[in-house]
Amino acid sequence: MAKKDVKKTKVKAKKKTWVKITAPKSFGGREIGESYTTKAEGLIGRNMTVSLKELTGSMRDQNVKVKLLLSELDGQQLKTKTVGYGVVPGFVKKLVRKRTSRLDDVYILRSKDNEAVQLKTLIVTYNRINRSMGLVLRSKLKAMVAEELKKSSFDEFVGKIVGIKVQSAAKRSINKMFPVKEVLIRGMELIDEKKAVRLEKKSAGQISDVKERRKIEEFTDEVDATVKEETVEESEEIDESKADQE
Repeated sequence: MAKKDVKKTKVKAKKKTWVKITAPKSFGGREIGESYTTKAEGLIGRNMTVSLKELTGSMRDQNVKVKLLLSELDGQQLKTKTVGYGVVPGFVKKLVRKRTSRLDDVYILRSKDNEAVQLKTLIVTYNRINRSMGLVLRSKLKAMVAEELKKSSFDEFVGKIVGIKVQSAAKRSINKMFPVKEVLIRGMELIDEKKAVRLEKKSAGQISDVKERRKIEEFTDEVDATVKEETVEESEEIDESKADQE
């Protein structure tokens, strides 16, 4: 029998090229990495995590990780978008010591452009705190964060968090209620609508008892009233001291 000729075909190796990865515009858009790939378009939609220090160049940001989405290919550059932010667990552990209280909270809020954001906040007090006061402090922080996010896009809000503007304002306000060591946005992430609706329903059912809700509201009103009285007294004392000096 005659032997059949076997055709040999050469498989062409796809050529790989280096593609630059750039930071979001809010972080200056500078180069933060490279990828060696045959198809740069295939990388769109993937996530990468970098230290905030790499984006800002500041040593104080080494304990924060930022989650970036590879969102767009522009020539030989992959542009990124910020989709998450988180403080490393080791740093949080160092803040919590004996005889302090750790107040964690997790909730879903909406940005100015109606993007769903899952936030994880943390308050560390200098001394032990009772449950009622803990609920008040958490509620106060949530209200302040919600108000700030409501008037900001997610990118704008990230900028405020990185600049520690939101945390500092919240700490000053909460300190008037109870001495706190630290106020942190421990983590935040953009989430899809389906997950947001599910988590919002779950969050809404966490405090379902009407009496418990009223108790928290009454206690919050009492604390706010006390803070206002102390502030008025302090301002009156300052005015009196100025008058005496004159």
